[in-house]
Amino acid sequence: MSKNATVTKAPAKRPVRDWTEALGVIESRVIGAHGNLAVYVGMNRDRNGQLNVFIAKVTETGFVRTFCPIPLSLLPRIVEALQSYKERAGELEKEAMIKEAAKYLRTLAQYGISLKDIERLIKSK
Repeated sequence: MSKNATVTKAPAKRPVRDWTEALGVIESRVIGAHGNLAVYVGMNRDRNGQLNVFIAKVTETGFVRTFCPIPLSLLPRIVEALQSYKERAGELEKEAMIKEAAKYLRTLAQYGISLKDIERLIKSK
């Protein structure tokens, strides 16, 4: 080795922390799955010391794919908004089913089958 050469050391490996420790989770529980991800809800304390509720999607190996902390002060408004979206989702599903049914009825009409024919068939069973 020459006099001017320097020896570099490999960086020290940091110990792997559990995602709950890394994100300040106080408590959590699994509420379901989304594909191959476990869906968690719980409470955590962020780096500023603020208490939050969170939703997280975590892989089987503990890798956090999604982490969404929500300040407690916003929680009532978020719950209200989510409930209205849930109601709206039902309306959207109903509209989609009506459009799909109308599509099939138009196809049946092309074959000379009317809605009255279908009603008679249903009533006769």
